[in-house]
Amino acid sequence: MLKQTAIFRQLPLSNKVIPKLSLQTIPIVPFVLQIFAALGLTGCLSFPNGQKAINDLANRLSNEVSGRITYPSHQQPANYLSFHRDYR
Repeated sequence: MLKQTAIFRQLPLSNKVIPKLSLQTIPIVPFVLQIFAALGLTGCLSFPNGQKAINDLANRLSNEVSGRITYPSHQQPANYLSFHRDYR
């Protein structure tokens, strides 16, 4: 019995090290941690897919705009470059 009373005497000391938590906060903490973990995982998985979608959209828009630009035959970029290369 002496050993048990010695253990119980140490309890107030351990309460100083570990703060007292109410019974209301103990079940709330795991739920909050699960919510943050789910949000973090969702964000980490969706961010690369969003970047890929934006890059695909930008490439399609760039291709569509460059396809609409028309040059007269003497101002084609390839003809322009070869013309200036030949006459240097």
